Amino acid sequence: MNLLLSRLDEQQRRWYAAVEAGRLGHGGLVLLTQITGLDDKTIRRGRQELAGSLADRPSDRVRLPGGGRPPVEKKSGGPATGVGGARGARDGRGSHGSGEMAAQ
Repeated sequence: MNLLLSRLDEQQRRWYAAVEAGRLGHGGLVLLTQITGLDDKTIRRGRQELAGSLADRPSDRVRLPGGGRPPVEKKSGGPATGVGGARGARDGRGSHGSGEMAAQ
């Protein structure tokens, strides 16, 4: 069962566990949480989604719109972000990192 669950996405895993827990009847939820490692709230959510005929779930995506991490804004780089520019200034060796220090 866990091999099959590992090949499913998060929605499908939740729904399959909910179907199996319902099929097992009383105690099925606890048994499925022990076997699969899924949280009982996750399986309950799967039951609710299946009871609602998956009407509120998008068919073309795994997560609802707006879910996930917000996009990261890229910082505008100045001349100090070039290769070796900022690093050389910090360690006191200049932008090339060789020369005077190697001679000592």
